[in-house]
Amino acid sequence: QAVSGGGGGGGGSWQADLVARCVGANLNALRVLRGWNMCLNFRWLVCAARGKLPGQALRPELVFATRPGDLQVLRAYQRREGRGCIGGPCESHYSPEHIFFAEVCALSALCANGGELFSLPAGQRFECHF
Repeated sequence: QAVSGGGGGGGGSWQADLVARCVGANLNALRVLRGWNMCLNFRWLVCAARGKLPGQALRPELVFATRPGDLQVLRAYQRREGRGCIGGPCESHYSPEHIFFAEVCALSALCANGGELFSLPAGQRFECHF
């Protein structure tokens, strides 16, 4: 399965711990330390939705740690602060919250069953129907 919900940030041993936990749980999480951009993020998202990530065994399931139905459009648009903004200060760069918002918007448009995203409980599996 793939876990969606932001990316980017600095290095350190906690990165290795994160990788070990994801592998141990058979989960993928996008975590690009250098060279991240929205196109790379979108590519990863579509691969995840199609079941093409390592360890997915062609099971196109996504699991959201945060409920897509809890997204607040106005708050995401107005809020420029965030944790670990990518590429620079949050006033002019993406925060993980902005990226998660973009991921959910993309999936809601790409998946024939995209409307179901907004009623999913946190942690429930979602399969995108193309």
